[in-house]
Amino acid sequence: MKKEILTREKIIHDLNYIYSTKNIIIFALITLLLGGACAWVISLCFPLVSVGDIIYAIVCLMYALIIICFCIVLVSVCRTKMLINNNKFRITTDYLTECIPAKGAGKYQTPATLRFARYGKYAIQEENYTWSQMYNLNEMGVFRYSTVGDDFYIVTIDDKKILLAYNKKLFELEE
Repeated sequence: MKKEILTREKIIHDLNYIYSTKNIIIFALITLLLGGACAWVISLCFPLVSVGDIIYAIVCLMYALIIICFCIVLVSVCRTKMLINNNKFRITTDYLTECIPAKGAGKYQTPATLRFARYGKYAIQEENYTWSQMYNLNEMGVFRYSTVGDDFYIVTIDDKKILLAYNKKLFELEE
């Protein structure tokens, strides 16, 4: 099997694809619309009476909590993007100990997961290696190419969560 050359620039391309601004904007809009819709529906169902005021206040508090959670996620994503753009990610190797197939169907499907010896679980992205001419794979493509015992290049920030995994059968890291 022919291997494709993997460089830091190609890894940055993949990371920027995962943490794209478009995904952040969509997440923000959905959060704001859902919270606003809940508050609007509650205000229609319960006109200005004491029970309605209490429920409306609870919904407003929930809406505020949603916005706070969104801000925390946004700060985390912005920090990650900054670290990516400053080349502060780490590339190590690990071997695959388990392949867990996807569960469910449609939009409720949990992604296929790879478990590694040192770094733990990695939920495979829907689209992988978008820059690659030979191995631009979807989630199931990565899963099919993965066998227990395979060595992978693992991309992490702060040695915590796996951001990307590249099978050494398919890629060779350029030093």
